[in-house]
Amino acid sequence: MDEFTVREFDDPAMALYALDTALLELDRQLDRVLRADGQSNAAVRALSLIAGEGRRGVKQCALGSTLQAPPASLSRLVDHLVRADLVKRSPHPNDRRVTMLEITEAGRAVLDDRRSQYGRLAGLLTSEGLKTAAQLIPLLQAMAKDVGNAAT
Repeated sequence: MDEFTVREFDDPAMALYALDTALLELDRQLDRVLRADGQSNAAVRALSLIAGEGRRGVKQCALGSTLQAPPASLSRLVDHLVRADLVKRSPHPNDRRVTMLEITEAGRAVLDDRRSQYGRLAGLLTSEGLKTAAQLIPLLQAMAKDVGNAAT
């Protein structure tokens, strides 16, 4: 990972680059530690989104839109989840062109295990680290929104 000095943060572009680099490293480390269940962060995020829809499930195309995944990548991800018996596909009750996705009990178990793993990792953080994380979340969400708005 690149190291940055405080002086470099006087340049807003370098500050944003440093933030992006740090977030990528955090994501890489979390993915490495959390992959004991064999599922990528993208797979777990998809499971979480599908589970959030409850018994009615979610349209596969809506999942792709939320994940911002290209159709081919989404198909591979859903195929993987179906083969692993974490998600089941079914036809939409009123539109046979639409595929619905519903989480299985095995998928819920993966989500429960991942939440437990996050809890274990959170327990390793200091109280100051937890406080900092709580402060960073809304700031990062606002930054993401600003960048997204600027890109449109």
